[in-house]
Amino acid sequence: AFQRIPFLLAMLSLFMFGTSRPLLTLSLVALAPFLSGVTGGIGFSAWQELTANVIPKERMASVWALRSIIGSVVGIVAGMTIKLVLARYPGTTGYGILHAIVVALMMMSYGIFALIREPPRREHADTQRRPFLAYMRELPGLIRSEPQVRAFIGASACSKGIFIMLPFLGIHALDATGEPEAFLGLLVSSQMTGGLTGNFFAGWLGNRCGGKILMAISRTIYIGSCLLAIMTKSNAVF
Repeated sequence: AFQRIPFLLAMLSLFMFGTSRPLLTLSLVALAPFLSGVTGGIGFSAWQELTANVIPKERMASVWALRSIIGSVVGIVAGMTIKLVLARYPGTTGYGILHAIVVALMMMSYGIFALIREPPRREHADTQRRPFLAYMRELPGLIRSEPQVRAFIGASACSKGIFIMLPFLGIHALDATGEPEAFLGLLVSSQMTGGLTGNFFAGWLGNRCGGKILMAISRTIYIGSCLLAIMTKSNAVF
């Protein structure tokens, strides 16, 4: 629920105070993805645990790929919607409409999520329930003693570097190409088309070869994308 409330508040602010109280509106709009991300991060391990308990292991790669494919299809439609809405309603009104669409879709997702029924969990014989801080105190020793854990944490941490660039990539693309704001819609559609194509491939290869080769391919493409973004001013390349 707390993943969705910030976007509702941002939407209301855009419609009600978009021009009269711009600082308040800007603050709520900027905080919406931050707060949604924080609350989503708190529940992410539980989400992974739920997924592992509901989805058969041999179908995990294809299910995650299907999830991303659905997201990409929604994103392609979103890209076209962004272009149309911002071209017709520039400024806070247009962004208010886009946030309203987001809120409607997120509430729909909440309703569908509520339909999931997790099967009963079988506790392991060696499971000991301890306080959260006790687990946290064990982490340094685990990291020191397990090279695989160190490698996994290091790769995961460094891979998040892409999120340093992504929030500014659309702004940079507009600046480099000189295109109007509505060009962002085309960029979103292009991104989602790439996600759609990549996840069809990932679902097929992941079930056969596991996740490591897919992660290596994706990181190589990330690095190439960063270099291209620095060097190009071409609409087509963006």
